Amino acid sequence: MSTEVRNQKPKSLPERPIVPDVVRQHAEQAAFFWAQRDTLMEDDPPNLNVVAGVDRRLEANLDGLRIAGPAAWPFVVAAYEDFPEKGELFLYAWMAIEQNDARRVAEAVELGRQRDDPRGLVGALAWHKPATIAPLVRHWIGAPDAFKRFLGVSACLGHDVDPKQMLARLVRDPDARARAASLRLAGRLKRADLAPELRTALEDSYDQSRFWAAWALGELGSGDLAS
Repeated sequence: MSTEVRNQKPKSLPERPIVPDVVRQHAEQAAFFWAQRDTLMEDDPPNLNVVAGVDRRLEANLDGLRIAGPAAWPFVVAAYEDFPEKGELFLYAWMAIEQNDARRVAEAVELGRQRDDPRGLVGALAWHKPATIAPLVRHWIGAPDAFKRFLGVSACLGHDVDPKQMLARLVRDPDARARAASLRLAGRLKRADLAPELRTALEDSYDQSRFWAAWALGELGSGDLAS
């Protein structure tokens, strides 16, 4: 091989341009399939075979957005602006976390805060791996912001993660939504050490707190205390 050839630097490959219509379709279908999945999971019991099929289609579209990278954002934002529902909120939050984009994560939190039911945002936390969302959860679960505490507890619920001694405080949280989620988590984790707090919560003024306290006591084998 000649010296001239050996000394030539390899040419960098040009960036692969995105196809806008394809990325738009990935964004719209990802939002649709997550919303469909969420609805299917409300069945009692859910058909897990059907859910698994939807999950595969959802993940295929999310993978398309991963490949598009930051160039997908205009389509993600447009999807939410055109149809601000749970699937589109999931998409927005999922993409923000996937891109590790602090500004977009903050925007997703505010979008979730404005909704009566931020399940799309909670769903995005559940879809990502625990290691990916751990920095957010550590920051949120002890935050002065009640909505962020609720998100932190909800993320623990989505991944069956035990916040250890912090849960003893969270089951008495002054925010009703964060408190109810914490009582549910205590039951999910079978935290028998929190049975006194669960019994106290049976008299809570918030109906969801009473419900999850009774359910949690049932999970601990103390359902008679809730009757």
